[in-house]
Amino acid sequence: MSTLEQHAAAEAPYARIPTGIPGLDEVLLGGLPEHGVYLIKGGTGTGKTTLGLQFLLEGARRREKVLFVSLSQSNRMLERIAASHGWSLDGVHVHAITPHEILRQQATTQDVFVSDEVELVDIADRIRGVVEEVRPVRLVFDSLSFIEILATAPGRFERELASLVELLGTLEVTALFVLNQGGTGTTDMITDGAIELEHLAEDFAGVRYRLSVEKVRGSAFRGGHHDFEIIQGGLRVFPRLTLVPRGRFAEEQGGRTRAVFESDVPALDDLVGGGLTAGTSCLIRGPSGVGKSSLATRYAYAAATRGQRCVYFLFEEVRDTFLRRAAALSMDLRPFEASGEVRVRQVGGTSVLPGELATEIRSAVGWGAQVVVIDSLSGYYQSLPDERLLLSEIRDVIRYLSERGVLTLVTLAQRPDPVGVEAVPLEALNITESVDVTINLQYLEAGNALSKAISVIKRRDGDHEKGMRLLEIDGRGLTVGEVLPRFGGMTYEGAGAARAPVVHERDDGHGEDDRGSTIG
Repeated sequence: MSTLEQHAAAEAPYARIPTGIPGLDEVLLGGLPEHGVYLIKGGTGTGKTTLGLQFLLEGARRREKVLFVSLSQSNRMLERIAASHGWSLDGVHVHAITPHEILRQQATTQDVFVSDEVELVDIADRIRGVVEEVRPVRLVFDSLSFIEILATAPGRFERELASLVELLGTLEVTALFVLNQGGTGTTDMITDGAIELEHLAEDFAGVRYRLSVEKVRGSAFRGGHHDFEIIQGGLRVFPRLTLVPRGRFAEEQGGRTRAVFESDVPALDDLVGGGLTAGTSCLIRGPSGVGKSSLATRYAYAAATRGQRCVYFLFEEVRDTFLRRAAALSMDLRPFEASGEVRVRQVGGTSVLPGELATEIRSAVGWGAQVVVIDSLSGYYQSLPDERLLLSEIRDVIRYLSERGVLTLVTLAQRPDPVGVEAVPLEALNITESVDVTINLQYLEAGNALSKAISVIKRRDGDHEKGMRLLEIDGRGLTVGEVLPRFGGMTYEGAGAARAPVVHERDDGHGEDDRGSTIG
């Protein structure tokens, strides 16, 4: 339990009302405090009415009396909205006062009084009457904006709102008031909480939805923006990752020695300084096709053979293709999937919400994952609208997993590719300062052939070899050679390629072929 959750449990003697919206109750640390009135704010098309219906349907499922008072939708339209999500409104009391009905009444209203004031009194009385008649446990009022339009006299809207809130408090109703766009400061003061929904139009990625809880009076909640999607079945919220204070993992571990994850390729483990440590993060970078995914798979496979749980997130490769390729390289993960040590997740498609990965990561930790692989950051980048957003999200993911003692492996494609063509400029995505270990893979050109090389350029929690080793990937698995004895004549062409003679022989003059370790 996080510090925030402990605070919520200690300071909340009241009951909470589950919203029925996946992910939102986690943001609210259990739901909305009962007997409160809460604003649901947002622009047109952000899902306010859908959220309200989900809230009421959850109450109906719990056999509570629920009431939907609508000033913007007819009964038929509400039924159509519900049907589009596969819902039935059975058990939901609906009282609709449509704008068309109000306009018809205005045509016959006496002229002694200002017509909108007369209609406002009539509407307010009808609302109070139906609430007192039904006496619901949950209420959704959609929307306050229409009342605000009718209340032309100064202070009239605020008086009617305060009167309704007082009635709901007397009847111990938990209510959601829908309000288009922002709203007034008065509504924020009178109500007990506010949740704002918004949609952001993104180039190439369509519309992205997010929400934020602005306040919940007397209660803790998870702040910041949380992504959500509107799908058949309603809203689904992806809560942000909750980060505990730095150093908490070290405190919880005390003097215990952290686990070391070996690759079971001795030469590779020697290169990185004995293996990768639990609670650290490792970036595997290099040009396309150099073996980043294969190296990450090697660590996942080795962990699985020791009974350690691993989750592998795929952003580019098709899941079945990945599993077949791993098997062809003597790293068959399919038996470990069947036995429960490994989970391979194909995340998203053409578009991935930033919070979607966070939700998957949280689920992986809850499952007990000890190794998490994100393959690749390049694919994640192409599904997001803004590289700054990606950097923020991936840093939170790395820290979250580190705090929970999980080994994190992240792959990143960097230019140039083998033939010098720049496919995607990903230099801005360099996250080396955020990770604990950086493994660099690159091509070596020798005559008319390309070889691969591996080196470690950074390790925060220990020492590592400073040299470069040859790398081969074939049906036997990964082969890591001895440290290259000389670098004379190398001409570097960026971060991914170097021109040099390929050296397999020892310098002792025996001319033996010493390729180091090979383990599939």
